[in-house]
Amino acid sequence: MRRTVRVIVAAMLVFFGILVAALFSIVLFILFSNRPQIDKPVKIGGVFIDSIEDDGWSEIHYEGLSEACKELDLPLEIVEHVDETAEATAPAVAELVSKGCNCFFLTSGGFGNNCRKIIESYPNVFFLPCPPNVTRPMYIPISEESMR
Repeated sequence: MRRTVRVIVAAMLVFFGILVAALFSIVLFILFSNRPQIDKPVKIGGVFIDSIEDDGWSEIHYEGLSEACKELDLPLEIVEHVDETAEATAPAVAELVSKGCNCFFLTSGGFGNNCRKIIESYPNVFFLPCPPNVTRPMYIPISEESMR
């Protein structure tokens, strides 16, 4: 039992580290890519299939994403209890876009190709499904000033 708990805690710590590193890498990519730029502050949106207090998948994603946003001083907006279908995801993404979110973490694999048309309808928004199973490049062109 103790060994199982240690393994779970170790896995969660590794996951948090990977998530922080991924978010940091994305921000660096955004800052230093040679793509067209827009002056817009980076605001992170999180779309979760369950409550962020589910003692599982959504909670671990939220904790890692929240910690990464704190480390990078980025605002975070979330929507919980979103089904992985395009019909359920579209209003959640629209709500977060209306709040200024321009970098999204879709925290379940079903959001990826199931929501491809939604992702394609926001060409200036960066989407990162977890796991990343969407086939188009997903980036948001921003300027260095927007990170200040």
